[in-house]
Amino acid sequence: MHVPSEAEKAAIIGIAQGVSKAADILEKIIGRKVSINVHAFMRPEKANIPGSKWDGMDYNRYIYETQVWKDLTPEEKAKKTVPKSPHRTGHAIDFHIVGFEGKEKCAQIRAMLLPHIESLGLRMEDMNGGWVHLDDLPVVNKRFFKP
Repeated sequence: MHVPSEAEKAAIIGIAQGVSKAADILEKIIGRKVSINVHAFMRPEKANIPGSKWDGMDYNRYIYETQVWKDLTPEEKAKKTVPKSPHRTGHAIDFHIVGFEGKEKCAQIRAMLLPHIESLGLRMEDMNGGWVHLDDLPVVNKRFFKP
C-alpha cells in the first residue's frame, strides 16, 4: 500500500469531504442512504511502498499501459505521455453508487450531481463510463469537462 505524503493526505481528505457532501445530495434526491464503490483514488506518480516491487513505480503510467493502452506495442507505449491526472496527487476519485452500476446508471448519477458541482467546489468528467469522476482541481474551462 502506498504511504501518502502529507500533501497527498491533505488532498485525499479534501476530495473525500467533497464526495461525502455529494453523497448527502444524492441521498436527498434518491431518498435513501447511498454506498460508494470506489474504482480509483490515488494513483501516485512515484509509489512509496518500501520493500515492494511497486516501490518507486509510476502507478498512473502502469494503469495507462495495462488498461488504456493495452493493445499498443511496448514501443508505442514508450512514446506515450501519461496525462496529468489529478489521481496522481490524491485530488480525484472514480466511483459508482451501489445500485447504480453501469454506464446508464452512472450517467443518471452525473445528471443528479451536475446542478450541484459548483456549490460542492468540484469538477466532474463528462464521460459515458461505468463510473463517476470527481476532482477538486481548479476550474480551467468548465466544471463538467471532457477528459
